[in-house]
Amino acid sequence: MLPRKRNVFRPRQLSKRALRRWWITAGIVIVASLAIMAFAFYRYPVDMYLMFKGRTLKNAGYSRVQAEAEFGRFWYYRRLPSRSKDAFTTKIPLILVHGLGMTAEYWAPTAHHFLDRPVVAPDLIGFFSSPAKPGVPVTLKLFHRQIEWLQRRFGWKKVILVGVSLGGWVATGYALKNPDRVAGLIVIGAAGLSVNAQANQERVLRLLRDFDFKNEAQLRAMLEKYFFTKKKRPPFVPGFVLRAILRRKLNSQYSSFLANTLRQGQKTWIGARTRNLKMPAVVIWGKRDKVFPVSVARHQARIIPKVKLIELKDMGHVYISRDAGRTIKALLSGIKFINHHHGRSAGAGRGLIPFLGDWGLPADVQAPTGG
Repeated sequence: MLPRKRNVFRPRQLSKRALRRWWITAGIVIVASLAIMAFAFYRYPVDMYLMFKGRTLKNAGYSRVQAEAEFGRFWYYRRLPSRSKDAFTTKIPLILVHGLGMTAEYWAPTAHHFLDRPVVAPDLIGFFSSPAKPGVPVTLKLFHRQIEWLQRRFGWKKVILVGVSLGGWVATGYALKNPDRVAGLIVIGAAGLSVNAQANQERVLRLLRDFDFKNEAQLRAMLEKYFFTKKKRPPFVPGFVLRAILRRKLNSQYSSFLANTLRQGQKTWIGARTRNLKMPAVVIWGKRDKVFPVSVARHQARIIPKVKLIELKDMGHVYISRDAGRTIKALLSGIKFINHHHGRSAGAGRGLIPFLGDWGLPADVQAPTGG
């Protein structure tokens, strides 16, 4: 007869006193952990929020990398398929550009929707944890240099640029200056596109002044004026969240960018120059956008040569943060539109090799094998 096996998973019998002591210790540990998490969320709510968003990107296969460029250091997320060479050559790479006061984590809800192509989402340099070098002015030209640096780093001859708000302004300006490097353009509630130069200047100057908030009251007023679509009962934002946003603004070159943009004036406006866009463009806009009215998008849809306009009903200027599902659906529709215009070269197969250049991958990126 075989000896009876001992159940190693059966807990040891404890006396009532020891069991009570164990439960008290476990309770203290749980309460202490919750208290630490509550304090961290109270003291650093924005950082905690970005940490969870960053975890979403990492779970989807993205890695966070710090780049050292001649104009400063900045962080970016990247996802580069490496199972086979065909994984790289079947889709056009994406570069996602966030808006004013945001970070690359803004794109976290899209993480699982672009798994079929290389994707890079940078923090715009000069904001928060990506400072520009001393003496380097934080302007739109600096952001264009940043996109060009990323494109050269990965050896991508052509990319699809996706930009929201300020990011749309940056992406459109880059596409106009470098038409041979951009396969397609998608802008979401973009700044700087109003054709009426005088009206555009007055509106943008007013926006820049409102966005350069100095205290909690100004920040709350700005949020209620531009971002909350509910008129009767706007959502309440706790004071500790407002204070955290103010701290992050003061510890970045946010105000410096606003001041530089105000100083340059109409030199940076794009306006009617979008009629010179050579690549297919997609304009996504919320019908209830208070920052930039939907009339701007409708006018751009009349002057851009190859364009698709997608209007989102009951959508304000927050887009992915408010309704990620509809915004992502519009993004996927826009990419399909761009693929259609490129025909065979934008679809599956080896026709897309010209979009990716001569590989030119950096040393810390695993080159694809096989295929």
